Amino acid sequence: MNWKEIEKKLPKAWEAFEKWLQTDVVFNMDEFQAIEKDIYKFSLNIRKLFDFFDKQGLVILIDYYQNYFYWFIKSPNDIINISGEAWKKIKTRTEAETAAFTRAFKMLERTLK
Repeated sequence: MNWKEIEKKLPKAWEAFEKWLQTDVVFNMDEFQAIEKDIYKFSLNIRKLFDFFDKQGLVILIDYYQNYFYWFIKSPNDIINISGEAWKKIKTRTEAETAAFTRAFKMLERTLK
């Protein structure tokens, strides 16, 4: 995940993520290292992002079919995001998760006021 880019380009989604980290995730401060003013490098288990987006009403689905991974995002109004990028053949689950999480941050940014 490119945390610096998410913080810079998606400030409302980033703020919601930081709030979630502070209130819902049990962590130890050693998991965070300041790398620049107000920017952090997260050693958080990336799979916890499924929990974060579930709480935001964005359910991420990762599917494996014919040796490739695909991802989809189900939003609160039951619309499933199946954009062209979701249909790309992705070779690893990690790549699919990263693509889905990045898209979910963008979707969250649009919904937050």
